[in-house]
Amino acid sequence: MSEPEEARVAGVFSRAGLLGKVFSAADQPGAVDIYVHYIRRRAGRGIIRTVHGAGYQLEDLLWIRPTPTG
Repeated sequence: MSEPEEARVAGVFSRAGLLGKVFSAADQPGAVDIYVHYIRRRAGRGIIRTVHGAGYQLEDLLWIRPTPTG
């Protein structure tokens, strides 16, 4: 099952979409929530935003990308 067009444009990933693309078929649906919790605890709460009724969205991470030197 692919993500709806509006979800891809907005950068929102549903639990079902993440479960199907990132986790194995043996993983439980709650695995997504567990890993989101783990990432938030390690990297900070603001890195992943919950979009109620839709899924999860990554916040802008430009501040952690190295800038090219010229």
